[in-house]
Amino acid sequence: MLVTLILQGITMIKVEKSDPFSSESHRLIEMLSAELAAITGDNGKSNFTTQAMGDDKALWALAKNSQGKAVGCGAIRPFTQKYSRA
Repeated sequence: MLVTLILQGITMIKVEKSDPFSSESHRLIEMLSAELAAITGDNGKSNFTTQAMGDDKALWALAKNSQGKAVGCGAIRPFTQKYSRA
């Protein structure tokens, strides 16, 4: 577990290291792509692929609600030798 958000004693969101190739991750990535396409006309898939997460310095995380459903995702991946990109 990376982070747990607790509000008034109730766990609201847990952020966990996860598999970018999981069905939960795929569902969220596809939802994001659809939203980006609707807003900007570009689905963003040219800027990110799950294969980019193969680097051992990359991190993929899922945010899950109190029922354990994935409601968000994010990546931290190498950008240069000194910097990462979120």
